[in-house]
Amino acid sequence: MTDDERALLLALVGVDTQAGQSLTEQDHAALDRLKAQVQGYDADALSQAITHVVTAKPSEGRKLEWPDLRRGKDRDSAGE
Repeated sequence: MTDDERALLLALVGVDTQAGQSLTEQDHAALDRLKAQVQGYDADALSQAITHVVTAKPSEGRKLEWPDLRRGKDRDSAGE
């Protein structure tokens, strides 16, 4: 795993624990080892950002459909 992937994993686990997911002692030990390998990242800040993205209300004026996203095409920039 890259440092970016480790930091993202730690952030996602943080979101899960905030949502009530419990961790075993073995899970905690594994996370501690993972945290020791990741430097320069704030997992708490990443967890907060993930939670915000997941729970934020959508913007009124901007609407994208999944097929547009898969094609890498933004309808607003295409003039639709």
